[in-house]
Amino acid sequence: MPKILIPASLPEDWKRFRAGDAAMIVHSFSHTNEWLEDYQALLDLFGLRAGVDQAESTSLPTGLPLHFAWVHGTERYLRA
Repeated sequence: MPKILIPASLPEDWKRFRAGDAAMIVHSFSHTNEWLEDYQALLDLFGLRAGVDQAESTSLPTGLPLHFAWVHGTERYLRA
């Protein structure tokens, strides 16, 4: 099972790089969206729900807008 880590330094990096937003985008190359349940469990921690090819957003307590998306590539590029 993969571990998903959000660095504690994210708010500080946001200030340092003057980023307007932060994003976590998972580009899945799995035909079956393997590990999607783990991604959805992460979103649950933020009170969010999203499926494949859907984005959700929230804000951290620091005010940093944080966006999540699980995207599935075009099927012809998934064939090995």
